[in-house]
Amino acid sequence: MKRARLILLVLIVAGFYEGHAQIKTSASKKVVPQSQYENTLPTYTKGGIGGFYRYLSNEVMPLMNKEDFKNSGYPPTKLKMLLYINEKGDITDVGFPDESLTKDCEAKMRAKLLVLKGWKAPVVNGKPIKSTFLCSINCILWQ
Repeated sequence: MKRARLILLVLIVAGFYEGHAQIKTSASKKVVPQSQYENTLPTYTKGGIGGFYRYLSNEVMPLMNKEDFKNSGYPPTKLKMLLYINEKGDITDVGFPDESLTKDCEAKMRAKLLVLKGWKAPVVNGKPIKSTFLCSINCILWQ
């Protein structure tokens, strides 16, 4: 029952996602945001964004059930994750900007996301580019 509610919640939120493309030059480590590419997002090829959120619901979110939480021992009600996707469509890193999870929980979630295949890098001027995908789950209900 808990799982069904979480899946339903994730699917409802699936329509509300954000992301942005960026170019990282090899000459410098500086990331230069490119506003003309703001509608260029990586795509998940295994079932679209709904398939990605199903993966989150089935494989990643259950890890949160097993963890202690920083804020008074209560689980977070929202979660943001930054997926860094290279030109080949591989997730190279995962960031957790809210810092509401323990480092151990972040590491376990990162490990599950780093093995996820099926992303396609955005293409600009005929070349795939590195990008960042912001996954924002704004309302997590715990029973």
